Amino acid sequence: MNTMATTRRPTWLVALLATLLGGCEKAIVLGRGGERGSGFATVETFQLEPGQSAGPTGAAAAASGRVYLCGQATDGAGSSHWVVRMAESAHGPFTTVDDFQRTAGSDATATAVAVDAAGEVWATGNADAPRRWLLRRGTAAGFSTADDFQLAEGEDSFPAAIGAAPGALFLGGSGADGASVSHWLVRSGGAPPWPVSDDFQLAPDRNCWGESLRWSASGLYVGGSCRDAAGRLRWLVRRSIDGGATFATVDEFSLGDDDAYVRDIGVDPSGGVYVVGRADSPAGWRWIVRRWTEGESGFSTVEDFQYAPGQNAFASAIAFDTGGRVYVAGRGADGAAVTHWLVRVSADGGRTWAIADDFQLAAGHDSAADVALAGGSGELLVAGTGSDGSSDQWVVRVLR
Repeated sequence: MNTMATTRRPTWLVALLATLLGGCEKAIVLGRGGERGSGFATVETFQLEPGQSAGPTGAAAAASGRVYLCGQATDGAGSSHWVVRMAESAHGPFTTVDDFQRTAGSDATATAVAVDAAGEVWATGNADAPRRWLLRRGTAAGFSTADDFQLAEGEDSFPAAIGAAPGALFLGGSGADGASVSHWLVRSGGAPPWPVSDDFQLAPDRNCWGESLRWSASGLYVGGSCRDAAGRLRWLVRRSIDGGATFATVDEFSLGDDDAYVRDIGVDPSGGVYVVGRADSPAGWRWIVRRWTEGESGFSTVEDFQYAPGQNAFASAIAFDTGGRVYVAGRGADGAAVTHWLVRVSADGGRTWAIADDFQLAAGHDSAADVALAGGSGELLVAGTGSDGSSDQWVVRVLR
């Protein structure tokens, strides 16, 4: 089981889902609650206060099967709370185990969560303005802040991902320097203060953001987006094979001169590395999946998808089941530009894909998936946001 989870800077137009379907793509009929026929069922909808938006951004599972979700939820005064929710299994019920603001009334968001080998829970996120990069540790006694960081004091820092490896934590994100230019950052170590081990820009004085990371036997992979010297935003993957001491770029991608963004990285049981995200094009955003396996010279695109021609689509997260199937969750707009929560599945290593889940919390209103997780007991969980017509709800769906 991989106890590492990835997340990205929260975007509440985004959400995500995962599901099982081992066969061909099917025509599916809209059913109750805006749900189309699939093996997924909704196990939770959540708001901190009724009518106030909420959404998850990260997930992790313990070996026991316990599942943690993190994200943000807005209170009645309009300020965001850092929220971590827990359940004994992916099927729930979930309860809030950390509801946090660094400064009362000031926005806070938990962006990623991980469980280490000792069973301790670590959540990272941002709080206050300018944004501070925080790390909170969960034990039986509750959560407490273990680290509080800015690359340059008084400038925004945004954590996006966290991973637990033997004896160390890896933290990925970005931080602005004194000139307000963002740097791609990886921080690592076994204890505070988790020093910076990769401080990267693709071109000098150009913004760069780390968005995801994944620890595996073949190395530590970090994904994100960086502007080149011409100002174009490039999809970027960097790898460390020495435990995070040094990094090298292993993939740089875009469709022509348009922007491209990495959102998540996954490693399948055979060691194949998958990277998912979005590439802009003249015909709108395209859902992109790229893969590298041992013996190949580099990454190649195995999925380039739009739900409806010319309408935006965005892959946000990836997970794998015990049968070797690959699930990619994200969003895609239909011909009326209404966003659907989508999960696509491949049973042949990414050569062919089919829709496994097509969901809207309320028919005709936006829904999006942003988190996918293979739970410690083997369940597939997808979490994201769904509009009920008036506000966004935190939604959890699990493969039946």
